[in-house]
Amino acid sequence: MGKQPERYKLVEPGTIFYNPMRILLGSIAFLDEGVVPGITSPDYVVFKTKPGFLHPRWFYYWLRSDAGASFIKTLARGAVRERMLFRRLAAAEIDVPPYDVQCAFARCIPAAERAWAAAEAQLMVANALRAAYVRTLFDSEDMRRWPSGQIGQVAKVQSGYAFKSEWFAAEGIRLLRNANVFQGYVAWDEEVRLPSERRSAFTLYELSAGDIVLSLDRPVVSSGLKVARLEDSDVPALLLQRVGRFRIHGLLEPDYLYAFLNSTAFLSRITGHDQSLGVPHVSPSQVEAVELPLPPPSEQKRMADVLGRHTIKADCVCEAVENELAAINALPAALLRRAFSGAL
Repeated sequence: MGKQPERYKLVEPGTIFYNPMRILLGSIAFLDEGVVPGITSPDYVVFKTKPGFLHPRWFYYWLRSDAGASFIKTLARGAVRERMLFRRLAAAEIDVPPYDVQCAFARCIPAAERAWAAAEAQLMVANALRAAYVRTLFDSEDMRRWPSGQIGQVAKVQSGYAFKSEWFAAEGIRLLRNANVFQGYVAWDEEVRLPSERRSAFTLYELSAGDIVLSLDRPVVSSGLKVARLEDSDVPALLLQRVGRFRIHGLLEPDYLYAFLNSTAFLSRITGHDQSLGVPHVSPSQVEAVELPLPPPSEQKRMADVLGRHTIKADCVCEAVENELAAINALPAALLRRAFSGAL
């Protein structure tokens, strides 16, 4: 809490509150009935709806819907960062269904929220199962009988090239940034590209399907380590600075290395490293200095195959739960449509 706790705002059940500077990013919340009251930052907007006219649970979900997001964009103003002041929200007009329909929507939502929470718990269990398989492998007595060596003895970490931002273009070859690397996958929601005519000058940074890449800035997040293997759909692409690509020698199986990188043994050895401009940073040399068990390549392959069969089961559970979550997340929007059509 800051130096002036009296400035913090009370949040009671039935209250909607949002960060006016981050409202476009979805920084909005609702404290439902039965939840213990709390406080929020003095920078937040805190308000209640008019009883008998606008149900707070309906309005909160409407603001989180596509229609609500479009509405918020029309009210946001700002030269550097857009924000939505409450006076603009209070003066705006929207179409709302009858209050009894809003109440019917509000009665349906808690069941969806409970289903969502149950599915989230299942997903956590499935993810924990995958991590448990990896931990069991590398913490086993069988693994300890093998000699160990540094990663740098069997693989080198190539850091990406510092492409100049003025080279970036709307068309061309994609550049793999740390913002694209997540736990176990690469996402291209945020793209930067290099013009195709410059590509030939950077063949040493060409990526291939199957490459193992690691984010070197803020490599550890709440969901785990930002390490992934590239798919066919991720290439062609070039390696940008602050992302490392493993160049593997013949004595190391890629699947085995990837499993080790996802182990708690590796994670514990790279946490708490250097700060670069306040951001946790790990260097290629620090990664290469981490020791790992080095059984013969044939044994590495056998272990990776066994682990792969186990993790496929966990992956199937995760996929099923994620599909269930997607269906549950779509339910509020479907209920809103029914509310406006009079079918609720």
